[in-house]
Amino acid sequence: MDTISSRETNTNFLPMVAVAVGAVALILAIVALVKMTGVSKDINELKGVSARVESLESQTNQFGQAINDTKSYAATNFQATNNAFGKVSDELNTIKTRLDKVEAARVAPAGHAASGARGPVVAGPGEYIVKAGDASGAIIARNNGVNLADLMAVNPGVDWRRLHIGQKLKLPAKAGAQPAPQQPAQ
Repeated sequence: MDTISSRETNTNFLPMVAVAVGAVALILAIVALVKMTGVSKDINELKGVSARVESLESQTNQFGQAINDTKSYAATNFQATNNAFGKVSDELNTIKTRLDKVEAARVAPAGHAASGARGPVVAGPGEYIVKAGDASGAIIARNNGVNLADLMAVNPGVDWRRLHIGQKLKLPAKAGAQPAPQQPAQ
């Protein structure tokens, strides 16, 4: 008898080890498959997160561009507004200069003609205190029954564009009235 072919004495463990190694390999393959499925899900989630991050980056860039556009627009409008106010200021100064010339031309001849025709304008005994609503010398003159040119002549230091409440003004003597005689000092 052949010792190699004898079944009773054959104690070869190689096939059993191969089956055991195959079973372990199968178990490891199943575990790896389960792990790969979980990793695949994680990768898909990361792809979704990556897409959202890219979307947010794009929106942030658009927002940054919108901010820069707004800053540029505001700067342009600020400059345009500033230029417009400069032009308005220049125009107002031109108008003020013209009005001052018109007022000076109107007051000067009227004052000279009136004083030349009836003598110099003198302050009367009355005094007027500026109150609320007295926006100009013309209103004060009309309310007191005197000529505006005469009122201006007896108050030479008054800035008629800047009257203030409580300011004292001299009233001119009425037409035909003589100034009160001065009392001699005793």
